[in-house]
Amino acid sequence: MPASSRTTWCATHRMRKTMKRKLAAPLMALTMVCLSACGLSNGSGSGDTTKIMVISDWDNPSFDYQQLPTIVENAAGPVNKAGGINGKKIEVVSCNSKNDPNESMKCARKAVAEKVVSVVGGFNTLTGQIFPVLEAAKIPFVGGAVSLPVDYTSPMSFPITSGAMLFVASAVHALQNPACKSIGFAANQQSEPHWLPYVSKILDHAKVPIVSKAIYPPGTTDMAPYVTQLTANHPDCLILSWTTADAVQMIPALDTLGVLGQWKGRIYTHEPAGTTAQLVKQFPKETNGLLSDSYFPPISDPGWDEYKKVEHAAGNLGKYEDTLGDGSVERTYLAFKVFETVAKTIKGNITNGSMFDALNKACKVDIGSVAPVLNFCDKAADPNISRTFNSSFVWYKVENGEFTRAQPGFQDVMPAYRQATGGS
Repeated sequence: MPASSRTTWCATHRMRKTMKRKLAAPLMALTMVCLSACGLSNGSGSGDTTKIMVISDWDNPSFDYQQLPTIVENAAGPVNKAGGINGKKIEVVSCNSKNDPNESMKCARKAVAEKVVSVVGGFNTLTGQIFPVLEAAKIPFVGGAVSLPVDYTSPMSFPITSGAMLFVASAVHALQNPACKSIGFAANQQSEPHWLPYVSKILDHAKVPIVSKAIYPPGTTDMAPYVTQLTANHPDCLILSWTTADAVQMIPALDTLGVLGQWKGRIYTHEPAGTTAQLVKQFPKETNGLLSDSYFPPISDPGWDEYKKVEHAAGNLGKYEDTLGDGSVERTYLAFKVFETVAKTIKGNITNGSMFDALNKACKVDIGSVAPVLNFCDKAADPNISRTFNSSFVWYKVENGEFTRAQPGFQDVMPAYRQATGGS
């Protein structure tokens, strides 16, 4: 309600004692919420610690990311052993959002109550319930899973990946192959409506048509009819925007119909939540030759040596490698590295306010060779994805059950996205 409306309302009803009694409790509750969540109290941890929070989903049928708080605790271990940051050790608070909107909001409120200076990493796809609370309290969120519009636009959002832009990345990857003069495209009905128009525009700009298309319902088990649709007009290359669950059902059909052999080296997929390490282990022969894009290099890359050392010291080396593939473990670990790097630039006490200010001034955040240098000072021109600070991907291929780099370095897909959306 606007301020002028509230004033009129209060003046009109001031003398109505019965209404005053009914309003007393909710007004008091609103006052308490404002005191704790409207930035009037600056979170800085407690005592000798600086608190951060990991919000993640587990104990539900869809997602099990209970390991992500442990990843951050392990990463904080060497920092704390060395004395912490600015004389304070890092305390990691975890919250299980349970893939539930109410629990997600509770986690955000817990972040305010615990006076955390930042939310870091984790996995939650209901951030529409989280960001309003964080925004009111001015608590930054570093390295969250990017999937909803609010993740791309909230001023508290400091993502280190470009989220669902991976669908665009597959098209950009395919266009680097001169043999791809025409494309067959497959996706489930949930992802197709949003991203296929962008993929089509990117391909149209390069004068590479989609000649065959297979759009299937989520949960489809008989993929043979859709594979037939995918290859009906004999496309030169295939783009499979699949989930891991889709891939488990589609790979046998691709193999049975001879597609994997005929199109070997010309099948483009995406790795996060798609062509994962688990999938390759399940289908080592069938996935051989698949090309894919990922936010980060595979775990075999030397850039992950520090991560391995941290997990080895915590007794967890090898425990989480199977999850390296959907991107959440790598992203959460690197989110802490971003927090650590930026927090060390702050002079004096680290608070949520000083952390937010420092992030907005962090124009060159170098967290090693497994990610490009991040620039949180430069927002994307497109207001729909203004909080995209990293639009780069790694191209790789599957060889003998292992991920190997198909090209060195990182490939930026933002120019292609701008072409697709008409941006500059």
